[in-house]
Amino acid sequence: MREEPLVSIITVCYNSEKYIKDTIESVLAQDYYNIEYIIVDGKSIDGTLDIVKEYEPKFDGKMKWISEEDNGIYDAMNKGIKMASGEIIGIINSDDWYEGDIVQKVVDIYNQYKEDNLIITGSMCRVDQEGRKLFKLPKDKNNLDELIDITMPINHPATFVTQRVYDSVGVFDENFKICGDYDFIYRAYYSDTTKFIFIDDLVSYMRLGGVSGQFDNLWLHVLENYKLRKGKLNNIINSYYSVKFLLKHMLKYGIKKIINKELLLKYYKLRH
Repeated sequence: MREEPLVSIITVCYNSEKYIKDTIESVLAQDYYNIEYIIVDGKSIDGTLDIVKEYEPKFDGKMKWISEEDNGIYDAMNKGIKMASGEIIGIINSDDWYEGDIVQKVVDIYNQYKEDNLIITGSMCRVDQEGRKLFKLPKDKNNLDELIDITMPINHPATFVTQRVYDSVGVFDENFKICGDYDFIYRAYYSDTTKFIFIDDLVSYMRLGGVSGQFDNLWLHVLENYKLRKGKLNNIINSYYSVKFLLKHMLKYGIKKIINKELLLKYYKLRH
């Protein structure tokens, strides 16, 4: 008989009435049935909670939610992890959504390696604000090994983590405002207790934008990248990677300012 471990899926949200239905529907649409859904709301003042309450009966008692002020996204994620009962945990933001059959595929892989501390991750598709597909971001083991000391090497919204990993390396560091997911993956990579499994499948869809993608947060992004690598990398090498990251993203933001939106969308479609 095939084992059917409980999977906990966490969504953190704040004033997310515009897109959260897409996120919730993608959890409901999963082929795998043994899922608990946890929503951590930051005390929204729009219609977010009305939508959550509307969908709650459809989860047949397997939805948990709270609504209270938090100290940032990583505090909210940690609350969700603390509430989770599953052996496997996925985190999907309130303007993103999952591919329809992905949880079953993750469980099948988990059942092959269940004695290990696992991070299972795959490809992600970036979409525009209307949900139109722009380009796919595949990731593999080579990306992880080549980029781990430079930038976030995997797609966090396309990642599932076993509870054992959080128990062994810790949860998200709430001192980070932008790079807490990179810090977590960095610690897991260098823990020597975590096995990373890459799948070819498309796992999730993520809208363009977000806090980490805003120009006003670029300097904070650079500082946090440097901070999380401190102690692992030589200071000169760490500074080199930080400056390289800064210049690359300044150039990217500059190009986006010059190129009109229509041309930019054509570029994205070519990448896809």
